[in-house]
Amino acid sequence: MNENENMLHKFIKNYTENKQNRVQDLGTKKEKLEIQLKKEEEKLDKLSAIKEKLIAKEKSYDEVYSYLLQILKSRGILFDIPKSAVEIEEWDNLYIKKEQGAYSLIDKNQQVVYSIDKKYYDSIEHIVTNYKYSAVVVRKDAYFLKVQIRIL
Repeated sequence: MNENENMLHKFIKNYTENKQNRVQDLGTKKEKLEIQLKKEEEKLDKLSAIKEKLIAKEKSYDEVYSYLLQILKSRGILFDIPKSAVEIEEWDNLYIKKEQGAYSLIDKNQQVVYSIDKKYYDSIEHIVTNYKYSAVVVRKDAYFLKVQIRIL
């Protein structure tokens, strides 16, 4: 063999080795990517299962909310409040007013009859913003007023 053939042979040999190494590297990379893909598919399956559970929970919450809303529409919410100095008679209408971040029941003369407890704020705010409502004094005795709030 002459020198040119020998050099061509070395060049082909190096080229072949480089391509084989590259193919091996790509094969290793492919295996790593397949393993990573399987892990991601498992994560996706877990997240899908969690999503299905959350959808089922949301549906049950919607059913309970709907049921409670029906009860609220039919029966209303009753408050026993201490009788104030404001003259109120049975069957007088009251209104819910928000002042300085606090909800109050007021009469037709804009006098505060009762300041609603903070624990009821979320419920009252939801009713006031989303529904038409009525608040009526349904009973009056010497010490208390019974006020019923109903969704119309």
